[in-house]
Amino acid sequence: MTPSSLPRSPLTTRLSGSARETEHRIRSIFLWKKKRPPVLVLILAVALIALCGGLVSCQERTQSVALVMDTQYYDTQGNYIEIPALAMSADEQPTEGVAAINQALSQLKAEYQDILDGDVADSSLSAAENHCLLYPSETQRYWNLLFFREEFHTDLNTGHVTSLVYDKETGQQVTLEEALELAGQTEDGLCQALADQYDPTLGQDIPGADLCIQNQVVEGFRMGTDGNPIFYLTARVDDRNDAVSDFVSGSDNLYIWSGGIFTLYDQYTVTDLQPLVPAQECTDLDPPLWRQWNFSGGEPEGGLSPADSWNLLDPEVCLYRDGFPSPIGPGSSLSFSCLDSMHIETQRLEDYEPIYNPGDYWQRSSGTAVTGNCTALSYYNSAEGHEHINTLNITMTDLYTPRGIRVGASREDVLTAYPEAVTGNYWDKYPDEPDMLSYIPWSFHDPSQVTDFSDLESPCFGPAILFFFSGDTLRQITLTNMLD
Repeated sequence: MTPSSLPRSPLTTRLSGSARETEHRIRSIFLWKKKRPPVLVLILAVALIALCGGLVSCQERTQSVALVMDTQYYDTQGNYIEIPALAMSADEQPTEGVAAINQALSQLKAEYQDILDGDVADSSLSAAENHCLLYPSETQRYWNLLFFREEFHTDLNTGHVTSLVYDKETGQQVTLEEALELAGQTEDGLCQALADQYDPTLGQDIPGADLCIQNQVVEGFRMGTDGNPIFYLTARVDDRNDAVSDFVSGSDNLYIWSGGIFTLYDQYTVTDLQPLVPAQECTDLDPPLWRQWNFSGGEPEGGLSPADSWNLLDPEVCLYRDGFPSPIGPGSSLSFSCLDSMHIETQRLEDYEPIYNPGDYWQRSSGTAVTGNCTALSYYNSAEGHEHINTLNITMTDLYTPRGIRVGASREDVLTAYPEAVTGNYWDKYPDEPDMLSYIPWSFHDPSQVTDFSDLESPCFGPAILFFFSGDTLRQITLTNMLD
């Protein structure tokens, strides 16, 4: 291509030609601002400046959002709570997305405030084994805050997922709808795909069983390192129609969708090789999170905090003893309790079921005091090195319930203190005790509508106080925990 055939552009100045012409053009370059510049040049210049400003703005926004920990709480009752916050530099106003996510994190913390304050008596949560475990991850564009949440249940509980995702480029929170659109999926489509993948394999080892995936819910998502969404669903595996056949009791499960394939997340065998989010994708924090110290067999920085409710399964199902500050009940230990001043004999129970871990066993203890007798059935946990009470029977008059009822009280006193107590044989365990009342805090029934155990819509598992009478006089109090 010759110089004369080069394309002409309004943004170029030709410096070839005569010396006079060249001098004129150079002078024009240095004196252009004294004249009115071409409109096209102005438009392009403004656009270029705006583009550069936008790039700088995106870069600064990407670098200015950091993750800080607001709450890290780990106690001896298995309550583990991890809640962070998004932070920006002091001279920057929080973006709309940062403000929205921090508001959601504040609401999440409020759900666990009773435990954080050590006040579980009036909490909607149980006293022990409440988890809110954080799996944070950062990609070039996104901050992912994924929480695995569960609370103590006597039945199988797979837990749930809460997710919050921040787009560092736009400064916005990413919604589930946006993630689904990005993945080319719908909620109904993911739910159906889960059933399509698992239904053909369910019940293959149970002749005649017709099992299926039910109650699917898309609970959350995160953005993978490749920028594609990963979704978390819960669903139930059960008989297709329990009224026709009831081969299994059913279980709720958590599933992870990635790249068109589902995998089952087993919360009961979690290891560093099978986490909710791969370790190489997670962001490590200091102090370490649960996922950082648990898999190495360690403890949180500073150790586990002492719990204020003495390992009780429910603070309402316990007994206090005159002159002693701490209560005793299902979940707590007979050793170092308000009863350890008594002479107690303990017998290991061979072949007593269920046994959950090698080296564990059940034991029965009995003791006598001036005020009466006590017997206890406890489960010895070899890993912890002590036992947990399952059932405690007392005739001792120096012990009393949190509502002030002790052996010797009248039936009227018991019903006044426990108007929600029901009559009837508790789980058919006491056929020789027709005259009894049962207080079951997890039944949540209406006392004005239900007065007998057999009328409960779903007889509840969990802790209970049983009152046994001779005539109208309370002669024995039993604390127990009914397992599923």
